[in-house]
Amino acid sequence: MFRFIRSLFHSYDVGYEYWIRLGDIQITPQFQSIKIGSIKYERKWQFYRRNGYCESKIILDKDFVLLDGYSSYKILKSAEGLDAKVPVYFVETYISEKD
Repeated sequence: MFRFIRSLFHSYDVGYEYWIRLGDIQITPQFQSIKIGSIKYERKWQFYRRNGYCESKIILDKDFVLLDGYSSYKILKSAEGLDAKVPVYFVETYISEKD
């Protein structure tokens, strides 16, 4: 309950799952220029279709900038739209685990 109240003031605890509107996520030009490999993208779509959620977590910084999980972002955007609420995780410092 305490985390929910803090989220209303845009204060998020690191390492916990939050549900935010997909359209609120900021995508950097670096991610926008990435081409996801067709084999990887199809595998991740199949995972989403079978399970109803994405294989990789969406990781954000405190300013809602995407740090990892771009393929999950693209799949959810296509499948559910920008108004969908999606699970995300916030971090202070992040080293990519390679999606």
